[in-house]
Amino acid sequence: MCNCTGCKAYFCIKHFNEHRQQLSVEFDRDVVKAHDELLEQINQVKESNDSPCDLLSAIDQWETSTIEIVKRTADRARNQLTQLLNNEKETFMKQFDILTREIRSRREEDEFAEDDLRQFQEKINKLQQSFERLNRPNNINVITSQIGQVDWNRLISVEKQQERGK
Repeated sequence: MCNCTGCKAYFCIKHFNEHRQQLSVEFDRDVVKAHDELLEQINQVKESNDSPCDLLSAIDQWETSTIEIVKRTADRARNQLTQLLNNEKETFMKQFDILTREIRSRREEDEFAEDDLRQFQEKINKLQQSFERLNRPNNINVITSQIGQVDWNRLISVEKQQERGK
């Protein structure tokens, strides 16, 4: 009589050898085959040198869309600045055109006195100051979020999910 330490059954020698043969077949079929299949999968991953493509692709997509948002935001700010400067230039040119017509009219009609000269000179000086401010605008600010104020680690991160069922 032989005792199998795995299943605790007792066999005669003939049946014990058959039992061992059956275990050997199951071992090859279930354990060795599963091991070899896993090894094949591991080797395929090593050979392909692929990282988790979907995950890297998601990061690349986030990067692209974030850059696009930044570009659109910068373009919008540029357009706002251009519009603001154009409005100020337009206002300046309207004032300048009014003064030009007034000066030409007075000159053509030869209708001016000392007070008129002083008033025209004051208007020209004011327009000169406006023109200088227009070319060096110090009353317009670009308000930005400083890069250091952005917590880049919170904008995108990677974390391992807890496995379920374990």
